[in-house]
Amino acid sequence: YFLEPVSRTYKDYVPEDARLGIKNLFSNASSPLNLVSSALQGDVDKVVRVLGRLVLNTVVGLGGLFDVAKYYEIESVNEDIEQALGHYDVPAGPYLVLPFFGPSSGRGIVGRAADSFLSPTVWFSPTFLVGAGITLEDTVNSSSFILDDIDALEKDAVDPYVSQRDFYHQYREG
Repeated sequence: YFLEPVSRTYKDYVPEDARLGIKNLFSNASSPLNLVSSALQGDVDKVVRVLGRLVLNTVVGLGGLFDVAKYYEIESVNEDIEQALGHYDVPAGPYLVLPFFGPSSGRGIVGRAADSFLSPTVWFSPTFLVGAGITLEDTVNSSSFILDDIDALEKDAVDPYVSQRDFYHQYREG
């Protein structure tokens, strides 16, 4: 009830190029999380890709504002601790919808808690409120890209809850 109208207004007033730059910046900042998760899974290829993207995008891409690594065909890596736990066959557990956090699972909650310790906002924000504001900006910006998909899912679903649950599990398993 809060995130959707804020994200829609944000999408209406912030140009897509600016939103993409912000998305790139946050993606670059999440490199430590991607690196640790890839390493825990023993995926050397992803570790090398994360490091290559981090160096290129930080140095040439103005701190990650521009995704320079894509021009060198270095694919992005989107890993988190929940995926590392899944790699070691930790069961997902029950499907949960948490206020302010959205859909998750038992494993997802543990993974999210561990992810937060690898977040630059935890390490470098001068205060909790600044860190919360940065996290909120990332959430609103990310949500602005998927609003149409959410609308389509809700419109076409016989039971929106079941559709969202199934989509969540399929997405995380993928």
